[in-house]
Amino acid sequence: MKKSIGGRPRLYLNAFAEVVPVVRNKRVYLHVRAPRRGRSMRNSLVRETSRTQLAASNLYLPKRSMPRAVRFEPGLDLKALAQWRLGASDPCLRAAAGGYRLNPAFKSLGGQWQLRDPLTGLVYTLTPGRRGLALAKRKFKNLTGIESRALILARVLVPRDYERVRRAWLRELAARGRELRARGAVSLGALLPPPLSLELGRYFQRLKAEGFCDYHPKPDNKFVVYNDANARALMKDLTPLLSKILRTKLRPTYPYYYSYGESAMLRRHRDREQCQYSVAIQLDYEPSAAPVRARWPLKIIGADGVRREWTQECGEGLLFLGRDLEHWRARAPAGHKLSAVLFHYVDHDSAVKRLIPDDAKRTWWGRA
Repeated sequence: MKKSIGGRPRLYLNAFAEVVPVVRNKRVYLHVRAPRRGRSMRNSLVRETSRTQLAASNLYLPKRSMPRAVRFEPGLDLKALAQWRLGASDPCLRAAAGGYRLNPAFKSLGGQWQLRDPLTGLVYTLTPGRRGLALAKRKFKNLTGIESRALILARVLVPRDYERVRRAWLRELAARGRELRARGAVSLGALLPPPLSLELGRYFQRLKAEGFCDYHPKPDNKFVVYNDANARALMKDLTPLLSKILRTKLRPTYPYYYSYGESAMLRRHRDREQCQYSVAIQLDYEPSAAPVRARWPLKIIGADGVRREWTQECGEGLLFLGRDLEHWRARAPAGHKLSAVLFHYVDHDSAVKRLIPDDAKRTWWGRA
C-alpha cells in the first residue's frame, strides 16, 4: 500500500480492490469492486482521472478505513477436525470403544495396489500377506495417525461393530431420502460440530465487519458472501453424506452466506439452475434465548402441495429442493436476526453448464 494520493486525509491504495478496465462510448473506465471496513462491498464505474470518483469507489482509502485480512480458524484441533471429516463421509467410521480392525473384505485381495488419501493427497502402497495387509512393510500397530486415517477413509480399517452400525445408519438415510421426496425438505440434524459452527459464524461476521460482504437493501436487508473458499471446503466434506441420502452422485456448485438484519424478508421464489439441492445450515440467531419453534421460519411449499414452516438450531442442516419448490420468509419479527450458509449441489451428470453463477464469480474472496 505504498502508493497514495495526497490531500487530507491521505489516501492509500486498497490492496483488496479488484479493478477491471471497461470501454464505454470509446472511453476507458475502471470497474472497481472494493471493500471498506465498517461498510459493505462497493461496485463502481469510474474515470481513472477523477480523484473524487476513485475515493468514492473505495479504491483509495484512509488508513483507519483500510480492511484487514480475515483468517478462518476451524475451532477444532487437527485430530478433532480429522475425526469430524471421517464422520462427514461415513459416521460409522468414527472411533468406537472396541477400536478398529482389518476389514474382512480386503483379506482376499492379491497383488500390490495403491491407496490415495483424499485429505492429504499422499499415496500409499498396500501389500497383501498371509496375515492381512501391510503398508510399506509395516504392521498396522506401527502406523502414524495420518496413515491410519487414510486406511480408515478407504475402509481398510473399520470399527469392530462397523457392519451393524452401518446397516442402521443406511436405514436412517433411506428414511430421510423418502421424506425428502415426499415433502421436498428434510431436517438433517446437527451437521457441524458446535465449535466449528460457532467459528464459521464468527468468521463471516469478521468478513462483514471488514467490508467484504455485499449488501442487499430493504426489503431483503441482508449481507451476503458468494462462493467463499473456506465454506466451499466444508461443502466438499459433506458431499458424500448428501449423495448417500439422495442415492445419486452430487456435484457441488457454490456456497452462499447471508445475514439478515431487523425487519428483513425473503420474497417468494424458486432458486436458480445451480441450486437443484440446497442445504441451509444456521450459524447464528438473535435473540439466542428464543425457543426454536418461536424463531423466524422458512416456508416451503412441499412436493405434496402442503406449506410447511421450518426452524433450526445453530449448526442444524435443512436439505430442500430449492430449484423446484417455492420458498420464502415473511417479514422478520421485531428484534429477530439470523445468519446461515447455503450449500448448493446438482446431479453429477447435470446439464447445467455454469456451476458458478456470474454474480458469484464476481467475489474476489472465494473465486473458483
